[in-house]
Amino acid sequence: IKGFNDEIKEIFEQKAKDILNTQRQNIIYSVNYCAYVTNNILSLVIRSNLKEGENPARDIIQTYNYDLINQKEVSFEDLLELKSVSRLDASRKIKAEIKEIETEVNNINIPKITPSTKMVYKYFYKLDNTTEVIEDVPPYFLIDLTRQDLEKEFKNWQIESFSTSEVVMKTVIEGESIQHYIIGDYDGFVAVFYEKEINGNNLKEITNIPLESLSIEEQEEIKKGIKISGKEELIKFLQNYEA
Repeated sequence: IKGFNDEIKEIFEQKAKDILNTQRQNIIYSVNYCAYVTNNILSLVIRSNLKEGENPARDIIQTYNYDLINQKEVSFEDLLELKSVSRLDASRKIKAEIKEIETEVNNINIPKITPSTKMVYKYFYKLDNTTEVIEDVPPYFLIDLTRQDLEKEFKNWQIESFSTSEVVMKTVIEGESIQHYIIGDYDGFVAVFYEKEINGNNLKEITNIPLESLSIEEQEEIKKGIKISGKEELIKFLQNYEA
């Protein structure tokens, strides 16, 4: 018992005294213990945790086993023999538990898609060399997916970046992009604007349709801006006004 006490004082008590005597600040030192008796064997586990400033926390764990009947220390091998467990089996079980803990820690640290993750989808149209970018919240079936999961599910997409806060994906489409337009007013004439600027300019064309030739309701709608998707819809829309 005296040997145990001396070792505990040297490892844990002395460390506490050293911290009290130091001039350094921002030091957190804690000591916890757990003791139990099984088959007349007293087992004591002591754990200390030391956090100094911005340095990673350090743990020290010491275990002590004492035979209360025979008044002597019990070794690890003695405990295994009492439980009829071989050293090899114990080693395998310890390694398995360590691996399981490591897997849990890795899963915590791996970025995953959450309901608050911003999803950025990039569609690159090869025919007109245009990229359309759409931002959205993730659908329910993407929640909790890792980058590796996403790459398996979307093999035709390139994952440009992946983090819990934002995921950027890009795909290539062989055809032509669907351009979006706004029908509006330009100096009293019906004009066509790109919804998104192209080379710093959003004006596509000014038609020869005077705004005053339209009804009051149509004029108000155009002044507010009418959204059109695709060239075919745009042509049909303008033809109706020209008629």
